[in-house]
Amino acid sequence: MFVQLNPPIHVLTPLGEGDCLAILDYGVHVNTVWLVWLFDSGRVAHFDSTDIRVYGNPMYGIPDPIPFQKPEDAPGRPIRKSAAPRPGKKSHAPGGK
Repeated sequence: MFVQLNPPIHVLTPLGEGDCLAILDYGVHVNTVWLVWLFDSGRVAHFDSTDIRVYGNPMYGIPDPIPFQKPEDAPGRPIRKSAAPRPGKKSHAPGGK
């Protein structure tokens, strides 16, 4: 199901603030996808529902969301910073290395 939002919802994403223009729902077994126009870059990106924070409403005393942590500060598994293949994996790069 595709739902265009009118008016858009102001959200916070791992890439910054933006307006959610539409929501795509593929069913109960898949997280909802949010189509967001990012303010800083003008880029339109798709985000999983777990990567979206909706801004609060001061009129009703609802606080703004806690900002996303930088990947290096986030708890959990470290993010690989190189594109080097994992041990035991064959590379598809030119030269076969």
